[in-house]
Amino acid sequence: MWMVAWVGVGCSVDWDEDGFLKGDDCDDRDASVFPGAHEICDGVDNDCDGVVDDDALDAAALFVDADSDGFGVDATEQLRCSQAGWVDRGGDCDDADATLSPGEPERCDGIDNDCDQQIEDQVVTADGVPYATMEQALEGAPDAAVYELCPTSRSYDVWLQVEDRTVTIRGGGSTPDAAALTSGGPLGVMQGGTLVLDNLTVRDVPFLAGLQVTGDGHLSATDVVIRDNVLGLSVGSGAKGALVELSRVSLVDNGGKDASFGGAVNAAGIFDLRMDDCTVEGNVARVGGGIRTFGSPIGPSSVVITNSVIRNNEALGTGGALHVTHDGYVRIVSSVVTDNVAGYSGGAAFVATSVNAVLESSLTHWGGPGDDNGPNDIVLSKQFDATPYDFDGVASFTCSGATSTCE
Repeated sequence: MWMVAWVGVGCSVDWDEDGFLKGDDCDDRDASVFPGAHEICDGVDNDCDGVVDDDALDAAALFVDADSDGFGVDATEQLRCSQAGWVDRGGDCDDADATLSPGEPERCDGIDNDCDQQIEDQVVTADGVPYATMEQALEGAPDAAVYELCPTSRSYDVWLQVEDRTVTIRGGGSTPDAAALTSGGPLGVMQGGTLVLDNLTVRDVPFLAGLQVTGDGHLSATDVVIRDNVLGLSVGSGAKGALVELSRVSLVDNGGKDASFGGAVNAAGIFDLRMDDCTVEGNVARVGGGIRTFGSPIGPSSVVITNSVIRNNEALGTGGALHVTHDGYVRIVSSVVTDNVAGYSGGAAFVATSVNAVLESSLTHWGGPGDDNGPNDIVLSKQFDATPYDFDGVASFTCSGATSTCE
């Protein structure tokens, strides 16, 4: 009799006392499982709807990770329980390539390796080793390393003063504008240092000058553009044997009406500045719109310019293209000096002859009808006397402070 009664009431028994009879409860041995229970991520059909882990309370936002790099594609995001092939981090820009994902080191390969929508985002390669920033490269690479900048639309912002070592920086693009340096602080070379620049641009430096040379520092630049800086190049008054060698360098649109001296180049002290196949154009300063030299009575100071073009520079005062004073020596060979202007005098050059300043010209074109300098080519100034000189076309002459003449 007992066995018959037990079988008759079997489907009406609630074994786990969860409020649901065995016929309705999908697991009458587990009080947490019953119709209407909250689904959680545990591999069990908690709410008896025939689906495991659906709409679970503890479901998380997960992404499909097809390449198993730990990052998924944002467009695949779903609230779900953890399972193979799904991860909790999105942002993958190529889910078919495990080497491309957020946090991946950027490499100089024309691909957005770290998925930040920037290709070659300021990557620096030092002797073949990639670094995320110029600062990291300078700190981590050997002293004699050659630094190559990957092409990028953003400037490499770096504070750099090279002292007692050699630093070589090259742009990795096909043209100088493919990689650019800028700085919110000093950028240049000091005592005992050598800075070699090749195939890059220095731009938008608001501090002192785009490039600075002091002491006996050595700057060598080839295929470089120096533009849109507060001043282009400064050879400081503390220069004591500084050497600056510029080849195929363009100094363009530097300085401005607030710049005191030398929009493109302001050189003072004891130095040797050599420029070959260079362009000095569109620079502005109060004195010496293009180049201003201030020699030293205790040592030689010279500027030698060959096969270059100096044009469309402006001085608010004197020396539109050149301003030579205090034992400064400037020699210009086989070059073009045209379309420069000065607000007061010396559209092409102003030479202060109260001291031993010298300007030499050899086979250089000083303008003429249609491209002349204004208000005149050259002015020799001695105390309160100013003598203007104009030269049409190609001319060779020497303007000397010792003789107060151009001949």
